Amino acid sequence: MSRAVLWLSPLLVSVAACGGISPSDPDASPPPVDAPPAEVDAPPGPPPCPVERFDGILLGRHWEVGRVGPAAGFQVKDGQFVLTEPKFADTPSMPGLSWVYDDDTDKGNQLVWSLPIGTGDFDLVTNMTWGSTNEAVWLGGVGVTGDDDRLEAWAGAADGSSGRKVDLRADVRVPGGTDATKSRLGVEDGNGTFRITRTGTLVSIRYNNDLLVATDNAARLSHVVIVNLRHRNGAMEYAFGSFSIDSISVTYPGCAAP
Repeated sequence: MSRAVLWLSPLLVSVAACGGISPSDPDASPPPVDAPPAEVDAPPGPPPCPVERFDGILLGRHWEVGRVGPAAGFQVKDGQFVLTEPKFADTPSMPGLSWVYDDDTDKGNQLVWSLPIGTGDFDLVTNMTWGSTNEAVWLGGVGVTGDDDRLEAWAGAADGSSGRKVDLRADVRVPGGTDATKSRLGVEDGNGTFRITRTGTLVSIRYNNDLLVATDNAARLSHVVIVNLRHRNGAMEYAFGSFSIDSISVTYPGCAAP
């Protein structure tokens, strides 16, 4: 009996020296395997550049109505912004009148959409429809302003005199100087596309791809606006014609163009 115990002792010692687990032990853990690298999400891209298509029956909440001048009457229907009742506007350059004579001081009435356009290049495109009568004197357009709400550049329909058809107007403000203004007189009722672009400091305005005006303006821009008013000259008050906007799109640094 003692011999058997003595004969098995070397085997027990051998097993203990190997860690107590034989290579064929079914409970043995598999060798470690390197984990795959964790997936890292790509950084988010810039937001899409804004486009206003006037969907639905209500104006989007991003528009501030009545921020500059009294709020105009309007409707949103059939994919259009339809101006129904523009109001008279304060005109510091010529008190007692209602018009935009000087972009340094006269702001018209504005519906305001705040956007971080800044001082870089931008491109604003809008499609408008207009109509008027011999008795009507009014204006409606789209433009860009800074924090002080001055009209740095704007374009649209401006029936500036009773007894003739609508004029098309394009303005770029020249601070402290004579604004760069172009009017195309006596245009038939209709529609067209206006494009306001800044490249470097040069701001240009085109109507259906025809250049109307171009001059330097390096202002910091923070709003796209719908400018509107009816004309008044003292006690003489004039009627309004018709004006609507189909869409407004704008691209600028920091957003992804469509």
